[in-house]
Amino acid sequence: MFPSINIFESVDEEVGIFAFFLHSKDFPQHRNLIFGAYPELKDRLSGLDEKAEREELKRFVIEVRNKYQSEIKSAVEYIRKEVESKGSTSLEILGRLMNYTWHTSDKSKYVLIPSMYPTCPFNKNKFFYSITNVRKGKVIYDDVIPVSMHEISHFILFDILAEKNIKLKPKMLYFIKEIIAPIIVNQDEFSDIFSKRIVGNTNVLEIFFSGDGKTIKAFDYFNSKYIDNKNAGDDFRVFLDDMIGICLRVEKEIEDKHEFWNKHGNIIKNDPELMEIFRKPIAIS
Repeated sequence: MFPSINIFESVDEEVGIFAFFLHSKDFPQHRNLIFGAYPELKDRLSGLDEKAEREELKRFVIEVRNKYQSEIKSAVEYIRKEVESKGSTSLEILGRLMNYTWHTSDKSKYVLIPSMYPTCPFNKNKFFYSITNVRKGKVIYDDVIPVSMHEISHFILFDILAEKNIKLKPKMLYFIKEIIAPIIVNQDEFSDIFSKRIVGNTNVLEIFFSGDGKTIKAFDYFNSKYIDNKNAGDDFRVFLDDMIGICLRVEKEIEDKHEFWNKHGNIIKNDPELMEIFRKPIAIS
């Protein structure tokens, strides 16, 4: 039995995710992402208290949704068809890749919210799939299934960690989940569902490790370990334990990378000097 992915449109949920990330201490760069996508919103929210800000956010989201109503309708229809035709098979593959079994009570476990938020965050069993490009006329979103598998892999990981009674600090958990998700989505088992791709975040995918005289992306390092683990027929949990053990030995360095990105954000992508600093490898041996 595999749970369904339910499509749910909710202005209140969208407003909630905007409000949360405008003031997130753990992810301060999201504020810049929001104002980068919607520069007019910065002036509209200036000087407002929390209640007034939320009311203005709701007005803004409704205005944007009304302006692009036709494009949003087409985009949601496309997303719905993708999920209906490929969702169950993709979840079956995801479960196998993470050695995870759903319970009967999990039938309606996951909720996809097409959203005007500029990225794809999640909250509990809900994840927000960004359709901000409807403002440019885009109504076909062919990455909806890989993005869904990325987000749902987080939920499965959280269940496994709880089952194993493993508790990680927030920055370590972020790093581990954001490495595991693109590794899983990039596996060949999905090749009949969507084109092979790495679906991940730059602030993790551009982290490098060094050891034994070699430098390698953390993603490539753990991807190789995952594939070796899978080919050996070992449970995903064996790989996970190994990964956590390695990461905990360099936890301070991983946290430093997180803080560096929080300080500079997406400017790093276009600044060779900052990127060089960010890519300075973490010694793991």
